Parts: sequence; structure tokens; C-alpha cells
Amino acid sequence: MTEKRPLISVVVPFHNNEPDLAACLDSIATQSYDRLEVIMVDDGSTDGGAAIAKSMTVADPRFRLLQFTDGGSPGFSRNRGLEAISADAEYLAFVDGDDVLAANAYDLMLNSLQETGSDLVSGQVDRIGPKGINQSVLHAIAIKGSQKATHVAKTPRLLYDVSVWNKLFRRSFWDTHRLRFPEGMLWEDIQLATQAHVLAKKVDVIPEVVYYWRERVGGGGSITQRRTDIGNFRDRVTALTAIDQFIASYGPATLLRAHQHKALKNDLWLYVGDMNKVSQAYRAEFCMLVTG
Repeated sequence: MTEKRPLISVVVPFHNNEPDLAACLDSIATQSYDRLEVIMVDDGSTDGGAAIAKSMTVADPRFRLLQFTDGGSPGFSRNRGLEAISADAEYLAFVDGDDVLAANAYDLMLNSLQETGSDLVSGQVDRIGPKGINQSVLHAIAIKGSQKATHVAKTPRLLYDVSVWNKLFRRSFWDTHRLRFPEGMLWEDIQLATQAHVLAKKVDVIPEVVYYWRERVGGGGSITQRRTDIGNFRDRVTALTAIDQFIASYGPATLLRAHQHKALKNDLWLYVGDMNKVSQAYRAEFCMLVTG
């Protein structure tokens, strides 16, 4: 008798992703590992995305759709999706509605976790943009070759691995630590991903590309790309401060210093490059938030 394969629950939040949503969902439906349940969460879309998602529920019974008027953040949508997963799901994954999975992403990540018993695994990421497909700079820093059963305290460059969608999480690990996304703000994923790295006993890193991260170029880019919006910067500082506080409570002092260095070198420096595009009021608040 063939052993029943573990169930992977995939949560897909989307909001006005009509141009890219069908490709996203198709990349999940055609995974080489097929024992999936897919919870699509529509957070108040005003385009045709909901119709695309509904058609997928008809075409593929593994897909379910939850709809909300306006939860206001990816964290809200991901949390609602997590609340709807099946009790027998053994692994958790996330995909954003405008991105695409590599065809064998879940096979690769699941094989690694079953080999090592680690709590989570991260794979490499490519970006889809106006210049074609190129390696994600952020993930190129974090993921260098294969590492099995490591930890962020031993491999501090994993502090740059702050996305949730290039990962597969062991459900028992997630539930033990009662992980939950912050709601009503941007950069909720960098908080949760860092918490997971710190709390995990063991983490795997695989060099294969598992995820294609789309760069939005229309309408000024995605909301997280709009660095001239002071609300974007406020949320980033809030997230970085929360991460510092978390690491101070659960991680070694060396890891806290490594995160602060990464925040200055990467997170905050991204905004410095746009200072010529913002108002004097923005610059004044930027200085106030950075200096405390």
C-alpha cells in the first residue's frame, strides 16, 4: 500500500492582481507535487481577480476562495487563509497573487525537510521585471549554495532572507510558536520571516530557484515599492524596531548587532536614494524616525 503523501496548504492573498493572477494560480495547480490545498484570499479586489479565482475553484477542487470587503493588508489576508486550512495539513506555504512558482518548487523544498527534519526551508528567488528574469539581489546575499540544518545565528546572512513565499514551513513548528502576521501595515512578512528564522531549531537552504518575484511597473509599482510614501517608511521602521525587540528577547547579542547592521545597510539605505524625490516634511520625519 502506497504511503499517503503529506498535505501542503498554500495561502494566496490577492488584491487587484487581475493581469497576473491566472499565471500565479496555474503555477500552483501544475506543481510536480500535487497533494495541495490552496486557500485564495481576496482582500476587496475591484478588478476581475475574483472571477479568475472563482473559475479556478470550478476547474480544480483543491482551490478554495475566501472573500473580504477590505482587510487592508496582506497580513490580514494571510491570517484569514491560515485560519481556513485543513486540520491534517502538515506543511504551509505562501504565494503572492502576482508571482509565479517554479514547476518543482514544493517537491524540492519538501524533499529537503523530510531529509533533515528542519522546521523550514528557503529556496532561491528570481525577479521578473522590465529587463527580463534576473536573480533577486536580496536573496543572492542570503542564499549561497546548499545548507542543511543550519540556523540564522550560525548563518547571519539569512537575515536578508525575509520573504515568506520562497519557503515551506513545518505546520507543527508554526503552531507551536503560534506564528501570526501583523495586520494593517506593510512589511509584515519581514517580521514573521525573521521570527521564524530565530525560533527554528534547524533551517534548510537550497540553491534551486523556487519562486519568481514579479516587479510591478504600472501605476507607480507595488505599494512596497513606493518608497516616497512616508507611510511606507513608517511601517518599515516599525517592523525593524519590532524585529530588534524580538531578537533581543530570543536571540544572541551578536545576532541583534547583525540585524541592526543589515537594517542600516539595506532597509534604511533604500530610502536614502529617494530623498531627492520627497518633500521637506518627509525628510524631517525620516530624520526623526531614524535618530529615534
